[in-house]
Amino acid sequence: MVSKNSPNNGPGTNTGGTMGRLIAVVNQKGGVGKTTTVVHLAAALVEAGRSVLTVDLDPQASLTIWSGWEPDELPETVYHGLVGRERVRLMQAAGQLAVAKSGPRRSSAAPTDENPSSVPEDTVPVTEVIRSSPAGYDLVPASAELALAEMDLVNMVARERRLALLLAPVRELYDYVFVDCEPSLGLLTINALAAADEILIPVSCEFLAWRALEVLFRMVGRVRLELNSRLRLAGILPTMYDPRTRHSREIVERLYSQRANGLRVLEPPVHRSVRFQEAAEARRSVLQYAPDVPGAAAYRAAAAAVDALPPVRLPTRKNLIEAAGRP
Repeated sequence: MVSKNSPNNGPGTNTGGTMGRLIAVVNQKGGVGKTTTVVHLAAALVEAGRSVLTVDLDPQASLTIWSGWEPDELPETVYHGLVGRERVRLMQAAGQLAVAKSGPRRSSAAPTDENPSSVPEDTVPVTEVIRSSPAGYDLVPASAELALAEMDLVNMVARERRLALLLAPVRELYDYVFVDCEPSLGLLTINALAAADEILIPVSCEFLAWRALEVLFRMVGRVRLELNSRLRLAGILPTMYDPRTRHSREIVERLYSQRANGLRVLEPPVHRSVRFQEAAEARRSVLQYAPDVPGAAAYRAAAAAVDALPPVRLPTRKNLIEAAGRP
């Protein structure tokens, strides 16, 4: 059995022999609702009978915690799948030796035969890492160790494609794979963009989140040019909407006006609600915890749109930047 402690007889129910849609939920701006979006799109699609795998690619491990797991208690996580058991073991041993000799310090040694960066890999299969969740989706969990991954990956061959290689064996088992990206545009996020078929961008209804789209679109343009020309847009999802404030209403209007530029902006916007925080504490989705709040209906509608509509081609890089330009 792949999905440990799962009530199902294995990971997912995709029996069509096709590759599941891999969607990176990405925005380098923190606090825009990426993890919330992954949890609730996955939960809504499970309600609709789809098989879903989620991947926690954020060292904060919020998706892992929300899904009912304690990161520090997991023997292996996505970090081990990306860098390998032997590398982790040697890095831990090297760190303990350095502390014993001279206290904590950052190593600046170049790769050698004795350096973990040049040790043959012993990659952990993703099937040994997958866990279940109370909402019915499966999870590739993370822990704080993932913060070390960028240092470990930097000297690896095909470092931008480690996530794609890790997930390849199970993509046919799921209808959807959602990757919860960290709030940065570093190597982990580049791995997600290189592996993805589509991107979904949560944007909180505030000015700085709106402006962050410009930088994100620049990165997406480079990834499409250099790593993944097939990358498409599943949608932009306005989040944390508060209709009582003029500013929130103005940002939503700006987002929906970008449909004229070829951008798919999903509706309705997800309303701000304390029920999301309460649901996270209860390790449940809002669909289970408070199914009648507007946010639950918004996520069900977003999931239905993603499920029903094919992804759209991203506009040219120039048009993408103009679409998110200064008001």
